[in-house]
Amino acid sequence: MSERSVNKIKAPTAIHQRAGRRGGSTTKFKQAVISTIAPPLEWYRLTENSRNVLNAVIVTSAKEEIKETSKPHPDKRRIDYLKSLYIEAYDAARKSSNFESLEKMKEIVKHYQAILRSLSLA
Repeated sequence: MSERSVNKIKAPTAIHQRAGRRGGSTTKFKQAVISTIAPPLEWYRLTENSRNVLNAVIVTSAKEEIKETSKPHPDKRRIDYLKSLYIEAYDAARKSSNFESLEKMKEIVKHYQAILRSLSLA
């Protein structure tokens, strides 16, 4: 390796040291903080699971509402329940704070999975 290429490699480190940094970058620091909070794959898995469950509740409640309204004698209370469930799940899916912690996402999956099961059985 020539001296010229060595200087190119060392130059960013020297600039960081002159600027008061110790050779590290802020992106490495952010990655280290994120990795101590939760493994990235776990975060991704829970985000996808919670979004999928919420979307399934939204779709299922809309389908069930259509089925109920097409009956000769629809149940008004069930239709109101399905409408409110649709709005609740839609709002939860749009609220970004629901996806900021693993615990909150686990709660969403647990809560809405039970509702989805009850809709599927009804």
